Amino acid sequence: MIDVTMIILSIAAIGGFYLASQKLQEKKIPSVYAIAHGSLGAVGVVMLAPVVTNGGRSEISLALWVLAATLFGGLAIAALHMTRRKAPSLLIVAHGTAGMLGVFILASLAYSTN
Repeated sequence: MIDVTMIILSIAAIGGFYLASQKLQEKKIPSVYAIAHGSLGAVGVVMLAPVVTNGGRSEISLALWVLAATLFGGLAIAALHMTRRKAPSLLIVAHGTAGMLGVFILASLAYSTN
């Protein structure tokens, strides 16, 4: 389950890099890309929750918390977009940084050789 979650979150992260680069250059991005990015990120967080609660991998809860906070940042960006307001660049960068931090924490804990 961790492997599939890592693949999904990695695809979401790669898509997020593309979205952020386009948005920070003030280029228009098709909504389908943003929806796919958000959906993959949400699915990844939802798939990670049972690993923490049922699987006995409580050390991975840090990654879950960081990724859940990232999810809320993404929801804030989506809400701004839906109200036709521009998301601040700082929010976009913070969302991406938190997402990458969560993926790195997850990878380091999930694949450590302890």
